[in-house]
Amino acid sequence: MAQHKKESDRSAQDSKWRLTERIVAVIEKSLTPDAQVLHDQKLPVLTSSDGQQRERQFDVVIKSGTPPRQTLTVVEVQDRSRVVGEDQLVAWHHKMNQVGAQHLICVSKKGFSASAKGYAMRAGPTVRIVRLNELAAGHGPLQTALGSLEIVEFVTGPLQIEYTLIMDDLVREALSDGRAKARISIEFRLNEKLAALSQPGRKSLVSLDGLIEERRAALKTSQTFEEGVHNVKIVSEADGVFDYADGNTRQRLTFDITDTIQVKKYKVPLTCHSYEQEQLDGALAWIMRASFRLHEHDVDLRLTLVPDTAGSLVLEPKIFGLPPNASFSGTFKVHS
Repeated sequence: MAQHKKESDRSAQDSKWRLTERIVAVIEKSLTPDAQVLHDQKLPVLTSSDGQQRERQFDVVIKSGTPPRQTLTVVEVQDRSRVVGEDQLVAWHHKMNQVGAQHLICVSKKGFSASAKGYAMRAGPTVRIVRLNELAAGHGPLQTALGSLEIVEFVTGPLQIEYTLIMDDLVREALSDGRAKARISIEFRLNEKLAALSQPGRKSLVSLDGLIEERRAALKTSQTFEEGVHNVKIVSEADGVFDYADGNTRQRLTFDITDTIQVKKYKVPLTCHSYEQEQLDGALAWIMRASFRLHEHDVDLRLTLVPDTAGSLVLEPKIFGLPPNASFSGTFKVHS
């Protein structure tokens, strides 16, 4: 039992370490968007004296530029309960030289010892040491309302579809006095996308279900809904006249389509880290992160904030695993 607990604790520690490595990779990609940033990579050793091919593993590898002028930066991450000492920094520096990299970035959650900082200073710009500092709730360049992010889930359907045929005066007159019989047959095949609609101002044909999905997507960004069930008209006569073509069937008509939308909202807690390089004032970047489970989906949300050349903050969201019918929103304000 004791052995099983040790293995479980080690597995949890490894998982936490890998998560920190991925966070660092996301931040470095935000800082160097034109570079190739790779997580958990092995590079060949160039200084082997016995002729055998060996490799060294690095938490993050950054490739900037293109050969033959490509610059290689290796990143080592320590997520432990103690500071990084000089011996560890020397070992990482030696490891960097073995693979022929030009730069070494050392990242620690607990910081660096005084002797390690002295070694980095003597090594010059080749070695950079960075503190990944977890901030208390409500701190950082941006803070969210209640220290959480709001996930909004839209569940759509069923639909109510009505249409009105448009007939010119001659056809209407002929039908009214019995001189002609109406033979009108319209079948909407939503799933097969066979019904084609055209409209003035629209560059190409659109199927009826394509029109519905187009309007549903617009709703998510144009309107704010409270939790609950809402009946929303997504297409109406005010949207104009459509020409309908399905095989030999051609008609002019208007639509009245009401969608049933169920809105669910979830509050998920956020953690925020600053990315602070030694001997530089302020942080290079910040990252906010939220992990949660939505139905059968494991969702990982990361928001990086990087100052641009004008000093403004650039927000870059990355979302992994979010279902297509869900979106996220947050209320942000500048933290002085």
